[in-house]
Amino acid sequence: MRRTPSALLLVGMLLTGSMVFGQTADPVVMTINGKAVTRSEFEYSYNKNNAAGVIDKKSVEDYLPLFVDYKLKIEAALDAHLDTLSSFRSNLAAYCSGQARPAMVSGMDAEVAARSLYEDVKRRTAANGGLYKVAQIYLHVGQRAPRSAEMAARQRIDSIYRVLQRGDDFAALARRSSEDKRSAARGGELPWMQRGEMLAEVETAMLALKVGEMSRPFESPSGFHIIKLIEKRDFLPYDSVHADLLKWVERQNVRKRMTGRRIRQIVETLQTDSSRTMDDRRIISGSRDFLMQEYRDGLLLYDICSRRVWDSAARDEAGLERYFRKNKKKYRWGQPRYKGIAYYAKTKKELKAVKKLLKTADFNSWADMIKRTFSQDGVTTVRARQGLFKPGDDLLVDAKVFGNGVGRSATVEGYPYMAVYGKKLKAPKSIDDVRHLVVADYQEEREKDWVNGLRKKYTVSIDRDVLQTVNKH
Repeated sequence: MRRTPSALLLVGMLLTGSMVFGQTADPVVMTINGKAVTRSEFEYSYNKNNAAGVIDKKSVEDYLPLFVDYKLKIEAALDAHLDTLSSFRSNLAAYCSGQARPAMVSGMDAEVAARSLYEDVKRRTAANGGLYKVAQIYLHVGQRAPRSAEMAARQRIDSIYRVLQRGDDFAALARRSSEDKRSAARGGELPWMQRGEMLAEVETAMLALKVGEMSRPFESPSGFHIIKLIEKRDFLPYDSVHADLLKWVERQNVRKRMTGRRIRQIVETLQTDSSRTMDDRRIISGSRDFLMQEYRDGLLLYDICSRRVWDSAARDEAGLERYFRKNKKKYRWGQPRYKGIAYYAKTKKELKAVKKLLKTADFNSWADMIKRTFSQDGVTTVRARQGLFKPGDDLLVDAKVFGNGVGRSATVEGYPYMAVYGKKLKAPKSIDDVRHLVVADYQEEREKDWVNGLRKKYTVSIDRDVLQTVNKH
């Protein structure tokens, strides 16, 4: 589509940062690839990144190389013609329109972001089994408590259980007897939780219950519990979490990132500019605010870093493998790990069957294979927990592998037979054992190499006299 002269003028103005007024009063502090950077632009960036609340505040001299690197990346993005992509132009046009109509943007952005966040969390939570509302009666027993204290607590929890079996109110007994004072005040009710957010023993007992049912007393590393499953649902209603979602959106500054996407659909007319009023043009062209340039540079920076560093490094399996082999010493653990699975079975036969099943299977499929093989008609005959365990992560692994205690608490009601299967590792054997660390380090190395290349490719000239006047004029 052929653009009108006014649209071309607008885009040109944006790409030059609207820095055409007052240049004589705003000296050039540096030139990067032949492009001038004024003192006010540098001050805007420096002051924003050293505002109140910033922990790692930097001096002008310390901030200078960071700013230069930032500008070099923008030059690389421009050389790659990322500013000509339709996605970039649409986002930039949307933000421009949003700056001209701030009242239109404010509330709607946050609401859209909150709804999107809600749907995403709801989908992931439902896929993980949903949310559970549990009440508990809890008696604390310290890890180093004498045997007599443990026996006394066991007798007391058994006594409470007998009272509950007679029909006494669970909430009333929790208020009176539970040693978790916070939940006791609410009749034993814990916050809504999903799988993976509670003690393994509590989760195992909970998954065996139907709504309204109560567990038998069981033991965890911290003491004894009786739990009751009050309710289960995929997720909470939107209205009940709406206020918290909006707060999260504000804190994470999602609104600013959402602006371009939200109004992209309604500002395509910018290409023709036929509906824009003179007042609109005056608001935009008269602004000396750096927000538009900051947003424009942010789009370019994200895109170029994604292409050259983040995404490319994460997908470069050969490069990641080379980096891991070259830097294996860097990823040594202070303590050994156990790469395997801890499992509990109803019978000895099933205990042996698990080991046979896993012998020829890929490690990443173990948990799913156990779940498929030993679950029938809603009855699970084997419960398992898979992972890369360090001492203290799992009671059964501690007892069977690391020799920490006798595993007195590593029991699961209804599953009297227990075992572990896997390997004890002194150091990572493969990149998968420390993948997230390797990816992060490899990305950092790739970025350093890339920036060093940009410093050689583009000329950088600093006016030290002007630099000395930053925030002092």
